[in-house]
Amino acid sequence: MLSGCSAVSEHNNCGIIAAYQTPEMSNNHYRVLVTAINGKPVMSRPMYQLPPGKVSLQLVELIDSDALTLQAKDRQFINFELDIQANIRYHLVAQFPPTEAAQSYWEPVVVEREVFHCSQEQPFVRQQPTP
Repeated sequence: MLSGCSAVSEHNNCGIIAAYQTPEMSNNHYRVLVTAINGKPVMSRPMYQLPPGKVSLQLVELIDSDALTLQAKDRQFINFELDIQANIRYHLVAQFPPTEAAQSYWEPVVVEREVFHCSQEQPFVRQQPTP
């Protein structure tokens, strides 16, 4: 599992992955959970503070809709690639139904990007270098 802390200098140059806001269901948006970052399982948190660069997120949807008729055992994780920029917070949601181009019954979407300055108060997950 990834967790823990890092040097102060890394906290001043990071991006945030956020999955804590209650999405607008009128826009077909639902909550999503981050279950792994760069292939490493993570504990569920509302935000993850990461250094800038490419990151691979494993996400699971929390779709609460009568239109979703899949049984729990048939629901799928989705791997989502994101290029993290310094001092940006990315708000993630699950979109259901997805756009026509999607390859699953749902798709992850960044619904908002906002300027956000990193601090040590936020949970930090060290990004592992990708091979």
